[in-house]
Amino acid sequence: GCPRMMEDVEVDQRKQLPNYLLDAAGISIERMPMLNVIFDRMAASCTDSLQPMAGTPCYFSVNGITNDRVGDIIKDYEANAVAAVLYAEQWDSRIIIMLDRDFVFTMVEAMFGSDGAEPPLDVERTFSNIEIRLVQALFERFAKALQSAFAGTSNVTFRVERVETAMASLAIGRSGNMSICANIMLQALYRGGQMFLIIPHSALNPLRQKLAHVVVSDG
Repeated sequence: GCPRMMEDVEVDQRKQLPNYLLDAAGISIERMPMLNVIFDRMAASCTDSLQPMAGTPCYFSVNGITNDRVGDIIKDYEANAVAAVLYAEQWDSRIIIMLDRDFVFTMVEAMFGSDGAEPPLDVERTFSNIEIRLVQALFERFAKALQSAFAGTSNVTFRVERVETAMASLAIGRSGNMSICANIMLQALYRGGQMFLIIPHSALNPLRQKLAHVVVSDG
């Protein structure tokens, strides 16, 4: 019948679409399985690099990867998170690492030798200078961890440009721009928190071929 014809026409039109229009349609996580490997490596690297710093084991694991608009990802965390804008020179692009309040407080406790016996902090307050300084040191480590996770796929370096507690100041392109968002869970001291890695589609587009195949070296 008629609906079937319409579907055929749509399929034909898609086949004829130039590449740049397909690019604009966005990036499919399923078509880039190497991203899962990269984010898993990042989590493992965070676990390893914090071992010497923290007085207690801190475990990082990937909780999920989604496609979302930058503005939609960060809007729920206004006044409830701290974020770093990282510049990726080789991509000429900026990415965001965002840590929620629970992540920051859990890391502070882990770093300063708490045994987890006290109840988690549940107060709505601004982050202290000490917390922000600690978080800046963490962002430097997380940037290195992400850099080593991408090695082999893309020789990219991530430089921490600035650290923000006001999510509205995080502009990296338009808030409607689509991004890949990896949610990484922290577990320590019987509690935890969440890290969000936000990478714009525009940064990953040139890497799509490489991300389409899983290549695991013994490095």
